[in-house]
Amino acid sequence: MLNLSVTVDLQNGSVSTKRSVTSVLPQAGDGGKVSTVSVATGGTTHDFGDATRGYVFIRNLDDTNFVYWGAASASGRIGKIEAGEFAMFRRCNQNYVFTADTAACLLEITAFDA
Repeated sequence: MLNLSVTVDLQNGSVSTKRSVTSVLPQAGDGGKVSTVSVATGGTTHDFGDATRGYVFIRNLDDTNFVYWGAASASGRIGKIEAGEFAMFRRCNQNYVFTADTAACLLEITAFDA
């Protein structure tokens, strides 16, 4: 079973919002795959192995460089992860390309079957 929780609590001047979402998902297969990947400036395709569907959590371990990411079979970029930031998304049944900004950096990639 996979438990996902996201909480956003924004307080900035007159803008204020708080949102919290929790999902409990059944898991198939062996549960997932955890990797630390060196991402090149020319792009690195990541193989998610048996985790063909489900959620992906990625965290940029670099102190300086950002990373673009997108589907290997589609043109264009889907997202950007600044140094030290993270992202989580539901994955399609395909691999993704990660491209570092000005120097190679490390990404922590966890793919969960769900």
